[in-house]
Amino acid sequence: MKKEKVLIVEDELDLLDLVDFNLTRKGFVTAGALDGLEAMEKIESFNPDIMVLDLMLPKLDGWEVCRRLRREKRNIPVIMLTAKCMPDDKVKGLEAGADDYVTKPFNIKELVIRIENLLEKKRDKDLHRMLVHEMTNSISAIGGYSRILSKKDEALCGEKKSAYLMNISRQVNYTTELISEINALIEAESGGLSLRTERCDVPEIAARVSESYKGMAHEKGIAMTFTADETVREIEADPFAIKQVFMNLIGNAVKYCGEGGLVEISVKAALNGVFVSVRDNGAGIPRHDLPYIFDKGYRAGNAPKNAGGSGLGLHIAKTLLDKMGATITFGSVEGEG
Repeated sequence: MKKEKVLIVEDELDLLDLVDFNLTRKGFVTAGALDGLEAMEKIESFNPDIMVLDLMLPKLDGWEVCRRLRREKRNIPVIMLTAKCMPDDKVKGLEAGADDYVTKPFNIKELVIRIENLLEKKRDKDLHRMLVHEMTNSISAIGGYSRILSKKDEALCGEKKSAYLMNISRQVNYTTELISEINALIEAESGGLSLRTERCDVPEIAARVSESYKGMAHEKGIAMTFTADETVREIEADPFAIKQVFMNLIGNAVKYCGEGGLVEISVKAALNGVFVSVRDNGAGIPRHDLPYIFDKGYRAGNAPKNAGGSGLGLHIAKTLLDKMGATITFGSVEGEG
């Protein structure tokens, strides 16, 4: 998981250092502020994922910091950490826009758990917003092209008409793929997906999935190769999960490979099963993004905006492979694929 940033706003330096030390040890990136005005400045410069906020602060109290945050519609969860423990104080804090309220003295382990829980909710909300945005854009594009095609315009013929129809088809395919990924994620993470083990011909499944992406590859001028050793034996696995993994890996390779590129899929026998490799010579992944590529909703910073993608594919692939007791590894150099 990518390191998330916590802003600690506390005017007692010893307490700020204590919270900072424990959160840093847990892997968070931290910053501190000793008063409310400094907190507002740090929100701009540090851009925290979550804030631990004292109430009785100099210059600007915690209630006002929280109110300003909400007026600006900042998507930053706030945990109020304060000695004010009366019920009315808690109500006032929640009314100001706090997401949680912890009173002093406090247990540092409890505070960490509350931070982690709020961040998990924030990640889910951020992912939900992104998915809704992606689907809305796709449906809007379909609607726009459809309205143009419905008009009786003599200028709309030949290549232009074909291009519009192709764009509609592409958007429909993308939306369908997105819905499939969302369903797979829900099933995999909720425990609702019960894998059914049977004898699987992995080269055959990989070949079928590769074939399904040849149209997209051809459109982009991408060459695809598929090789499979004759010595590969059938394995015990779930065919749906195997297919979903290949769809995500091969689909990503084609999606992010540049025009005129190459995607190579190979299936080889391994000592304890099957080894499948998917390679491309596309943009590659920056080194600082590599530790996070299996995180839910994460997309590399150099991912082309026009390539689409939900950031779910690799997370789903790893989740399914983990459930089957398989492994997935990767290597990438930016600019090389």
